[in-house]
Amino acid sequence: MRSALRSLARHPGFTTAGALTIALAVAGNTSIFAVLKALVLDPLPFKNPDQLVTLDVRSTRGFLISISIPNYRNWGRSSAFQSHAAAAGWGMTWTGRDQAQVVTQQAVLGDFFGTLGLTPYRGRGFGAAETEPGAEAITVLGYSFWRQHLGGDPDVVGQTLLLDQRPYVVVGVLPEGSGYPSAAVEAYVPMGSIPGLPWEDRGSSFGTRALARLAPGMTPELAQRHLDRITSNIEAGEGQAIAPPELRPLSDFYVRDLKRQAWVLMAAVGFVLLIAVANVSFSATGSPWTAAYCCSPWP
Repeated sequence: MRSALRSLARHPGFTTAGALTIALAVAGNTSIFAVLKALVLDPLPFKNPDQLVTLDVRSTRGFLISISIPNYRNWGRSSAFQSHAAAAGWGMTWTGRDQAQVVTQQAVLGDFFGTLGLTPYRGRGFGAAETEPGAEAITVLGYSFWRQHLGGDPDVVGQTLLLDQRPYVVVGVLPEGSGYPSAAVEAYVPMGSIPGLPWEDRGSSFGTRALARLAPGMTPELAQRHLDRITSNIEAGEGQAIAPPELRPLSDFYVRDLKRQAWVLMAAVGFVLLIAVANVSFSATGSPWTAAYCCSPWP
C-alpha cells in the first residue's frame, strides 16, 4: 500500500485520469443498476403483488387493446379470481380554485382498492357497489395532489372539488408513494359517476384495463384456461366471435420488454467497467500481464 501510494503521488496526472476513468465507469454501473432494481428486482408497491394479474384482449390484428365492460364483467366472475377491478385513465377539469386545470385521474370499477391492497392514508376508499352506473360523485386523492394543491389540509375529507362542473366529495387520500398505475395519479373516481359510458357494448373499448387477484392455489396459466372457457361459452351463446382475453402478471405490464433490455444494459456497463480497469492497469504497468504478476500470491 505504501509503495502504491508513493507511486500515485509521483504521477498525479495519471492518478487523476485513472481515478476519473474508473469513477465514470462505476457511475454508469450504479445508474443502470438503479434502473434495473426499480424495474425488475423491487416488488410492486401493492399487497402480495405476485398474486396480481392484468387482463387485456388481443385484437384480430395481433396487438393488445383495452377491455370492454361486458367482457370485464363476464371474465371477472371467474372462480380463478378472489377479487377483480378495472381502471381507465381519465381527465377532468378542476375549477373553483385559482386557475382551471386538468386533473389526471383513474376512473375505477369494481373492488379497485381492495384488489390492489391500497389502504388510504386519510378517510376511506370506495367499494365495488359504489362504482356502478349512477354512482355518487366521490373521489380519493393521490398524496402528491393533496399536498401540492390542497396544502395537505388535514380536514380535506368531506370537502368537495368541482370536477367537470360537478361537485365530487373527497372521501380519502392515498399514502405517499402509492397509487395505480403510479403515484403520479392525482385522483380516483367511480366509473359509474361518469355519464355516457358504453356499459352494454361488448365491442367498445375506451382504455379500460382489468385487474384481478388470483384465488389461492391459482396460477396465471390456469386462470387463462378459465377465461378461455368463459369466452367460448359467450361466443356460443351470442353467436359471434369476441376478442380473446390475454392474462399476464401485473409485473409484466410494468416492465414489458424493458426487463431484457435492462439486463443487457447492465452487462454492457459491467463490461465497460472491466475495460476501464484494464486500461488503467495497462497504463500503470505497461502490460496487463505485469499487473497480474504483481498481484499474484506466487513468487
